[in-house]
Amino acid sequence: PDEDLQPLISYYWHLGLTDQQVTDHCMDHFDKTVYGLSLWTIKRRRKAMGLKGTRQKAATWEMIEPLYQTIRARFPTMGARQMVTTIRQDHSIKVSEHFISQFLNIVEREDVEKRKRKKFKRKIYWCAGIGDIWAFDQHDKWKRFGLWKHVGLDPFTGQILWLKIWWTNRNPKLITSYYLEAARKKGGEPSVTFYSALVPDCLAGIPLITQSDPGSENYGIANCHTVTRQRLDPTLEGSLQHKWMQGHGSNVKPEIAWSLLRHQWTPGFETVLDFGLNNGLYKSTDPLEKLVFRWLAIPWLQLELDSWVKRFNSSKRRADRGKILPNQIPDLIAAKPHMFGVHDYKVIIPPPLFDEMQAKWAPTTDQVFQLVPPNFGDKA
Repeated sequence: PDEDLQPLISYYWHLGLTDQQVTDHCMDHFDKTVYGLSLWTIKRRRKAMGLKGTRQKAATWEMIEPLYQTIRARFPTMGARQMVTTIRQDHSIKVSEHFISQFLNIVEREDVEKRKRKKFKRKIYWCAGIGDIWAFDQHDKWKRFGLWKHVGLDPFTGQILWLKIWWTNRNPKLITSYYLEAARKKGGEPSVTFYSALVPDCLAGIPLITQSDPGSENYGIANCHTVTRQRLDPTLEGSLQHKWMQGHGSNVKPEIAWSLLRHQWTPGFETVLDFGLNNGLYKSTDPLEKLVFRWLAIPWLQLELDSWVKRFNSSKRRADRGKILPNQIPDLIAAKPHMFGVHDYKVIIPPPLFDEMQAKWAPTTDQVFQLVPPNFGDKA
């Protein structure tokens, strides 16, 4: 039926998949003994939905230039590969990376040269499969604005499980709530609003091990995760199911995520915030202005971060012969491990146990979960 098929076609098309790949993935959501689906059916439905391929759309300079201006205003350092993804996901237009590269080489050649990355020093990172490890880390580089970030991800898939901005990242209850929220979302399911309906068999769960840098803000996750694992497996009694990573660069996967965020997302928004701070529009030392700033800035920036995470999780990684981990789309690897020949080690958690852990380690009544004091929000 169209009402079931159209959301699937739209989702997989926006991931940048071919018609044949869309057909194969769509069939995962139906009983193959009852329904059949051909490549030509997908093509007809896609065209009827106004979703054209790269050749059919035949993007021109005149079509791309206004989109470029809009994207560049938000992301002044975005490169060709990310711009192709943004144009496809935000504007439903498929355009080749070659075309965008040529376009950028004409309109901003000097900036293109600056964006060319140096070769990284390769290190070995071991990970057995999906849900083997969840790694997380804090980010304090926006301290001058009174804004703090925190990220959690699955190193095997490369899928970002949470990326939060708040007025602190030092409270264990707050950090634990991020972990529990991601685990409740079917073990970190793909970040699309309708995906729970698309993958009904994806059950809520936690990884085998959590991992972070040392720090009291991480004690909450370490303790909550360890207790949860021990409740389900008594043989783990007396062991810590969390890895403390010592030394600079040891918790490398979240640090790579921060590097990508600072390169792709941060510059445009940092310029806006710096302008207000440097021109006296906002004084971070003034209690009233601090609350007003939180009330306005944090919801806006969280939406922008959510949008970036969606693009990140739904973008195929660049081919790398030196990498043995999957370089496909993280959301698809997490949702369909059988298609990539990998194992999901996620530990399934019953909802009552989630509720118990939430009440003990991250009670929602704590003041840390308030954006601003209630009386301020009422008057604002």
